[in-house]
Amino acid sequence: LKLDKYISSITVTYGNTVNTYNYDKSKLAKVEIPANSLSSATVIVEYKIVVTNEGAIGNYIKKIVDYVPSGMKFNSELNRDWYQSTNGDIYNSSLANVKLESGESKEVTLTLTKQMTESNTGIVNNNAELYEVYNEEGIADIDSTPANKVSGEDDMSAADVVISVKTGHAVIYTLIISTVILAIIGVAVYFIRKNLLRKM
Repeated sequence: LKLDKYISSITVTYGNTVNTYNYDKSKLAKVEIPANSLSSATVIVEYKIVVTNEGAIGNYIKKIVDYVPSGMKFNSELNRDWYQSTNGDIYNSSLANVKLESGESKEVTLTLTKQMTESNTGIVNNNAELYEVYNEEGIADIDSTPANKVSGEDDMSAADVVISVKTGHAVIYTLIISTVILAIIGVAVYFIRKNLLRKM
Protein backbone atom coordinates (compact mmCIF):
# COMPACT_ATOMS: atom_id res chain seq x y z
CA LEU A 1 0.00 0.00 0.00
CA LYS A 2 1.18 3.48 -0.88
CA LEU A 3 0.07 6.82 0.59
CA ASP A 4 0.51 10.17 -1.16
CA LYS A 5 -0.30 13.53 0.35
CA TYR A 6 -0.98 16.66 -1.72
CA ILE A 7 -2.15 20.23 -1.26
CA SER A 8 -5.41 20.81 -3.12
CA SER A 9 -6.19 24.40 -2.03
CA ILE A 10 -5.12 27.21 0.29
CA THR A 11 -7.41 30.03 1.40
CA VAL A 12 -5.92 33.15 2.96
CA THR A 13 -8.27 35.56 4.77
CA TYR A 14 -7.56 38.95 6.37
CA GLY A 15 -10.00 41.79 6.91
CA ASN A 16 -12.53 41.65 4.07
CA THR A 17 -10.07 39.93 1.74
CA VAL A 18 -10.40 36.24 0.85
CA ASN A 19 -7.89 34.71 -1.59
CA THR A 20 -8.19 31.06 -2.61
CA TYR A 21 -5.45 29.24 -4.53
CA ASN A 22 -6.12 25.83 -6.11
CA TYR A 23 -3.47 23.24 -6.87
CA ASP A 24 -3.26 19.98 -8.79
CA LYS A 25 -1.39 17.34 -6.78
CA SER A 26 1.09 19.82 -5.39
CA LYS A 27 3.62 18.75 -2.75
CA LEU A 28 4.79 22.34 -2.23
CA ALA A 29 2.80 25.58 -2.30
CA LYS A 30 3.59 29.16 -1.35
CA VAL A 31 1.33 32.01 -0.27
CA GLU A 32 2.17 35.59 0.63
CA ILE A 33 0.42 37.86 3.11
CA PRO A 34 0.82 41.67 3.30
CA ALA A 35 2.92 42.68 6.32
CA ASN A 36 0.26 45.02 7.69
CA SER A 37 -2.38 42.22 7.61
CA LEU A 38 -0.25 39.41 8.98
CA SER A 39 -1.47 39.46 12.57
CA SER A 40 -5.14 39.25 11.50
CA ALA A 41 -4.71 36.63 8.78
CA THR A 42 -5.89 33.02 8.77
CA VAL A 43 -4.54 30.36 6.41
CA ILE A 44 -6.80 27.39 5.60
CA VAL A 45 -5.09 24.44 3.91
CA GLU A 46 -6.98 21.59 2.27
CA TYR A 47 -4.95 18.42 1.82
CA LYS A 48 -5.78 15.40 -0.32
CA ILE A 49 -4.52 12.03 0.90
CA VAL A 50 -4.51 9.25 -1.70
CA VAL A 51 -4.02 5.58 -0.81
CA THR A 52 -3.14 3.17 -3.63
CA ASN A 53 -2.98 -0.62 -3.54
CA GLU A 54 0.18 -1.49 -5.46
CA GLY A 55 0.02 -5.16 -4.45
CA ALA A 56 -1.72 -8.20 -5.86
CA ILE A 57 -4.31 -8.75 -3.11
CA GLY A 58 -7.15 -6.67 -1.67
CA ASN A 59 -6.48 -4.59 1.45
CA TYR A 60 -8.46 -2.61 4.01
CA ILE A 61 -7.25 0.78 5.22
CA LYS A 62 -8.35 0.56 8.82
CA LYS A 63 -6.89 3.89 9.88
CA ILE A 64 -4.90 6.85 8.50
CA VAL A 65 -2.99 9.19 10.81
CA ASP A 66 -2.00 12.81 10.25
CA TYR A 67 0.76 14.25 12.42
CA VAL A 68 -0.60 17.78 12.78
CA PRO A 69 2.33 20.24 12.72
CA SER A 70 2.84 22.81 15.45
CA GLY A 71 0.72 25.92 14.91
CA MET A 72 -1.90 24.17 12.77
CA LYS A 73 -5.38 23.66 14.20
CA PHE A 74 -7.81 20.81 13.65
CA ASN A 75 -11.53 21.59 13.54
CA SER A 76 -13.95 18.65 13.68
CA GLU A 77 -16.65 20.77 12.03
CA LEU A 78 -14.53 20.97 8.87
CA ASN A 79 -13.42 17.33 9.06
CA ARG A 80 -16.38 15.02 9.70
CA ASP A 81 -14.40 11.83 9.00
CA TRP A 82 -11.48 12.71 11.30
CA TYR A 83 -11.03 12.68 15.07
CA GLN A 84 -8.22 13.92 17.32
CA SER A 85 -6.47 11.85 19.97
CA THR A 86 -5.09 13.10 23.26
CA ASN A 87 -1.57 13.25 21.82
CA GLY A 88 -2.68 15.74 19.14
CA ASP A 89 -2.51 13.39 16.16
CA ILE A 90 -5.67 12.99 14.08
CA TYR A 91 -7.13 9.82 12.59
CA ASN A 92 -9.43 8.83 9.74
CA SER A 93 -11.28 5.48 9.65
CA SER A 94 -13.69 6.25 6.80
CA LEU A 95 -12.11 3.59 4.54
CA ALA A 96 -12.10 0.85 7.20
CA ASN A 97 -14.86 -1.19 5.54
CA VAL A 98 -13.80 -0.52 1.95
CA LYS A 99 -11.78 -3.26 0.26
CA LEU A 100 -9.11 -1.67 -1.88
CA GLU A 101 -8.46 -4.06 -4.74
CA SER A 102 -5.17 -4.36 -6.60
CA GLY A 103 -4.45 -1.17 -8.58
CA GLU A 104 -7.27 0.82 -6.95
CA SER A 105 -6.93 4.17 -5.19
CA LYS A 106 -9.10 5.94 -2.64
CA GLU A 107 -8.75 9.44 -1.27
CA VAL A 108 -9.71 11.41 1.80
CA THR A 109 -9.61 15.15 2.44
CA LEU A 110 -8.25 16.99 5.46
CA THR A 111 -8.55 20.70 6.27
CA LEU A 112 -6.28 22.43 8.79
CA THR A 113 -6.08 26.12 9.76
CA LYS A 114 -3.29 28.38 10.93
CA GLN A 115 -3.88 31.65 12.75
CA MET A 116 -1.07 33.97 11.72
CA THR A 117 1.01 36.25 13.91
CA GLU A 118 3.93 38.50 13.09
CA SER A 119 6.38 35.76 14.02
CA ASN A 120 5.00 32.43 12.75
CA THR A 121 5.63 32.62 9.01
CA GLY A 122 7.81 29.98 7.37
CA ILE A 123 7.44 26.37 6.19
CA VAL A 124 4.59 24.20 7.46
CA ASN A 125 5.56 20.55 6.95
CA ASN A 126 2.65 18.12 7.32
CA ASN A 127 3.02 14.32 7.31
CA ALA A 128 0.40 11.60 6.98
CA GLU A 129 0.86 7.85 7.28
CA LEU A 130 -1.03 4.58 7.09
CA TYR A 131 -1.68 3.74 10.74
CA GLU A 132 -3.45 0.40 10.51
CA VAL A 133 -4.02 -1.86 7.50
CA TYR A 134 -5.42 -5.34 7.05
CA ASN A 135 -5.93 -8.03 4.45
CA GLU A 136 -7.75 -11.38 4.67
CA GLU A 137 -4.58 -13.32 3.85
CA GLY A 138 -2.69 -11.79 6.77
CA ILE A 139 0.22 -10.74 4.53
CA ALA A 140 2.34 -7.78 5.67
CA ASP A 141 3.40 -4.98 3.31
CA ILE A 142 6.81 -5.76 1.81
CA ASP A 143 8.24 -2.22 1.80
CA SER A 144 6.62 -0.34 4.70
CA THR A 145 5.40 -0.71 8.26
CA PRO A 146 2.29 1.18 9.41
CA ALA A 147 2.58 3.83 12.14
CA ASN A 148 6.38 3.69 12.48
CA LYS A 149 6.99 7.32 11.36
CA VAL A 150 9.74 6.37 8.90
CA SER A 151 9.68 8.99 6.15
CA GLY A 152 11.54 6.87 3.57
CA GLU A 153 8.72 4.35 3.34
CA ASP A 154 5.97 4.75 0.74
CA ASP A 155 3.13 4.54 3.27
CA MET A 156 4.10 7.98 4.59
CA SER A 157 4.00 11.25 2.69
CA ALA A 158 4.48 14.97 3.37
CA ALA A 159 3.31 18.24 1.84
CA ASP A 160 4.83 21.67 2.55
CA VAL A 161 3.22 25.10 2.65
CA VAL A 162 5.47 28.16 2.62
CA ILE A 163 3.85 31.22 4.23
CA SER A 164 5.77 34.45 3.73
CA VAL A 165 5.38 38.21 4.02
CA LYS A 166 4.43 39.93 0.78
CA THR A 167 7.28 42.30 0.01
CA GLY A 168 7.15 42.45 -3.79
CA HIS A 169 5.69 45.97 -4.15
CA ALA A 170 7.96 47.45 -1.49
CA VAL A 171 11.03 45.98 -3.19
CA ILE A 172 9.96 47.31 -6.61
CA TYR A 173 9.30 50.80 -5.24
CA THR A 174 12.65 50.79 -3.42
CA LEU A 175 14.48 49.74 -6.59
CA ILE A 176 12.75 52.44 -8.66
CA ILE A 177 13.51 55.16 -6.11
CA SER A 178 17.13 53.99 -5.78
CA THR A 179 17.56 53.98 -9.57
CA VAL A 180 16.15 57.52 -9.90
CA ILE A 181 18.37 58.82 -7.09
CA LEU A 182 21.47 57.22 -8.64
CA ALA A 183 20.55 58.69 -12.03
CA ILE A 184 20.16 62.19 -10.51
CA ILE A 185 23.50 61.86 -8.69
CA GLY A 186 25.15 60.64 -11.89
CA VAL A 187 23.81 63.59 -13.92
CA ALA A 188 24.84 66.05 -11.18
CA VAL A 189 28.38 64.63 -11.02
CA TYR A 190 28.64 64.84 -14.82
CA PHE A 191 27.69 68.54 -14.93
CA ILE A 192 29.89 69.41 -11.95
CA ARG A 193 32.90 67.78 -13.63
CA LYS A 194 32.06 69.47 -16.92
CA ASN A 195 31.92 72.90 -15.28
CA LEU A 196 35.16 72.27 -13.40
CA LEU A 197 36.94 71.29 -16.64
CA ARG A 198 35.70 74.50 -18.35
CA LYS A 199 37.00 76.65 -15.49
CA MET A 200 40.36 74.89 -15.62
